[in-house]
Amino acid sequence: MSFDIGKTNGTWRVSKTSDNYIQLLEKLGVPEDMAKKSLEAEYPLQMTVSGDTFSSKMEVLGKTVENSYTLGAEAMEEDALGRTRKVIYTMEGDCLVSVYPDYDGAGMVFRHSRCFLDDNTLHLVRREKTQHKQGCVKSILFI
Repeated sequence: MSFDIGKTNGTWRVSKTSDNYIQLLEKLGVPEDMAKKSLEAEYPLQMTVSGDTFSSKMEVLGKTVENSYTLGAEAMEEDALGRTRKVIYTMEGDCLVSVYPDYDGAGMVFRHSRCFLDDNTLHLVRREKTQHKQGCVKSILFI
């Protein structure tokens, strides 16, 4: 069974994180105050799917972010801080995976995997890799 992108419609919130969640977000360039607020926030998400193409509209800490993707094709993605970077979305088994080949402009490869544990719970695993080391696996459960 593949990942059903349409099932991600709804309002999400963080329920459990790894111990280094805040440090991970800071490494990804999220200011500390915003990283801490992310633990309490709700994230309304609207997904539109047509074949291998999908669009997302998400409210992140007061900012609405809209992006469109085609599975397997490189796209430009804007984040809640207004930064734009290249990303490729693919399906891997039961997971939707996004890979950012140069997340920080200094060669950091960032991989973000989303898998449903049940209809109301997403498990996210985040991994970063630089030229010098491969980073630790980070995970977050959303309900």
